[in-house]
Amino acid sequence: MKPWCVWPALTLLVILVSSCALGGPPATPTPTPPPLYQGQLAFNSNRDGHYEIWLVNSDGTGLRQLTDGGQGERMGPAWSPDGTRIVYYVQTRALYMAIPEDLLILNVDAPQAGHVRITLTPPVVDRDPAWSPDGKTIIYCADFVLMACDVESKEHRVLRDDHRYYMPCWSPDGTRIAVSVQLSDTDYGIYVLNADGRNPVRVTQSTAYHWDPAWSPDGTTILFANHVDHQIHAVPAPPPEGFKELPQTTPLTTVGVNTEPAWSPDGTTIAFTHTEGRNRDIWVMYKDGAGARPVTQDPGEDMAPAWRPR
Repeated sequence: MKPWCVWPALTLLVILVSSCALGGPPATPTPTPPPLYQGQLAFNSNRDGHYEIWLVNSDGTGLRQLTDGGQGERMGPAWSPDGTRIVYYVQTRALYMAIPEDLLILNVDAPQAGHVRITLTPPVVDRDPAWSPDGKTIIYCADFVLMACDVESKEHRVLRDDHRYYMPCWSPDGTRIAVSVQLSDTDYGIYVLNADGRNPVRVTQSTAYHWDPAWSPDGTTILFANHVDHQIHAVPAPPPEGFKELPQTTPLTTVGVNTEPAWSPDGTTIAFTHTEGRNRDIWVMYKDGAGARPVTQDPGEDMAPAWRPR
């Protein structure tokens, strides 16, 4: 072999040996996931002996109690769209039963200013309030009847009273409502209705409860809590005409009992109530279910997280 033919071969050999010695081509770096949404959460907790409304930053700092004492327990906070007020319900206890009563509104930055009562309908049970995106209407359930209240006039109207309704929430554009409906002892599911209560469309079906619907900010997905496997699931939001066939749901959690999902304002992060044994805490995770971690870690029960709008 001529010398000038040897050099290219030697050069190639050196390159191959060097590549093997260094472990081959450099590995593609794993993308770093974006940080979980940093915001503020309202929730209810009995950490001081009875349920009150609290605030906490999503990193666990800045814990602050908003309501304090008085008759009954304060539950189910829901934010006004401008992030200045919270509507919640008060429940009293008779023997071993908790009896929800009325809905009230508080100013978050001036809670000492008092609370505005927007329902006064004993013995009707008022609970599960949700504030409309335009700030004009609060929907809620009164003895399982789906109701709407005009925030300014305090006038109330019935939206649906044909079945048992639980835990309504708004679509991000305010034109539709997702709600848990019990049609019979063996037929439960999530439905979507027009904002006036008409045109019900079934989204899920189950022989056990599907609770806690939460509509994503981009309008494409509805989360809910499945009482069969005790996990949070995601399902596509239906078109106005409904589904030809009900879609498959996707479980996002797998460990413990997980309920009450809530979307962050930017749609990247989900807050939820996580139960291990007899203890409940507020957790957060990415929208695909990854990266779950606690926000609160208290021996009391921390429940019903609601993100403060920005």
